[in-house]
Amino acid sequence: MILMISILYGLVFFSVSADEFSDLMGDVPLVAGLQEDINQRLVFDKPEGRIVETTAFGSVAINGVWDFYIVTLPELGWQNIESNKNKNSLLFSREGESLEIKFLKLKTVLEVKFSIYPSSH
Repeated sequence: MILMISILYGLVFFSVSADEFSDLMGDVPLVAGLQEDINQRLVFDKPEGRIVETTAFGSVAINGVWDFYIVTLPELGWQNIESNKNKNSLLFSREGESLEIKFLKLKTVLEVKFSIYPSSH
């Protein structure tokens, strides 16, 4: 499945797409240009819910990736709980789970860390 999101800011128009989904997180798309690091994965199932962590890297722009997840994840049922550009993090919630996405710019490469864990409500 290919997802394509187009975003309009003033007079600047750009597109970011996802051509695959995370192996570990099921329906969480990976922005085209991000590659999961198989050495940075964690999966733990417990009675209260699952804990899943994975990291992806790529030479992609943080703003495009940020905007992609802000627009795309609500279409997949995730509710945006917090968007904090100062901390470079996003927080979403869906069906008793939280999805946290953290961004770290490393010279020309962007590191994106995804964490799913049981919501504490």
